[in-house]
Amino acid sequence: MGPGLEIVRTETLRDDWSATWRAAAADRFVQVNWFGEVPVAVMVSVGMWRAAQVANPAVAVPDSKVIERTSSAARIAVAEVLEDLETGHHTVVLFHGSPRAVVAPYGWVRRAFPELGLAPVEEAESTARGGGPEVLVVYRKARTDRRLAEEFADAADPVWEADRRLSSLRGPVPVWRRPGLRAVVYVVDGRVARVRAVEVGGVWEDLPGSHSLAPVSEPLSRSEIDARFPSLGLYPGDERAMSAGPSREYLGL
Repeated sequence: MGPGLEIVRTETLRDDWSATWRAAAADRFVQVNWFGEVPVAVMVSVGMWRAAQVANPAVAVPDSKVIERTSSAARIAVAEVLEDLETGHHTVVLFHGSPRAVVAPYGWVRRAFPELGLAPVEEAESTARGGGPEVLVVYRKARTDRRLAEEFADAADPVWEADRRLSSLRGPVPVWRRPGLRAVVYVVDGRVARVRAVEVGGVWEDLPGSHSLAPVSEPLSRSEIDARFPSLGLYPGDERAMSAGPSREYLGL
């Protein structure tokens, strides 16, 4: 965390929404941390956001990456606001029709405001998680599952083909994280659909864009989950509600 930063957690952001965007609008930097640990965004005033782009054209944000929402609409859809960060979108918060604050991706703020001394994303994540074996939880909606099934309908195993395409909070699964990744849990509409192991030493392939092809296994049965990951405690059919925040979550084993 850099100097002069305030911190808000993703799980309390909706409740703290008004105070948070108003603090940012008052030219204060407010860092948004995924469950208090991994930074995913920084909220800044519109004035500072615009000035940074003028001062450094390399961080100019194209119109296609800007989404405008009223303060009340952004609060209601805070999960979508945070998910938009994964594709590099900035959300401009409007109050009475006037742009007041911006929810900007953490990596962009690090480049745009070097004086903050923000740690690289990978370093921040590594420090927060402390290393060790992990599980990636992927949250999807049923319509996303159906779309993926249609996209890979010609594959020998469409579900496996879709499931092995993984992304992290801001792009492909980081290289440093892959050796410790042991399993992937797929949650569809609030219920665990499948659990797959990630084969240790298996080959990863990065695709253009934000996804990696991961060496995932066939879906594991309950007994296989218990044998390979006794501390996981997540099984197909279990309820797993998605909190407000990115559609990916790492859990320690």
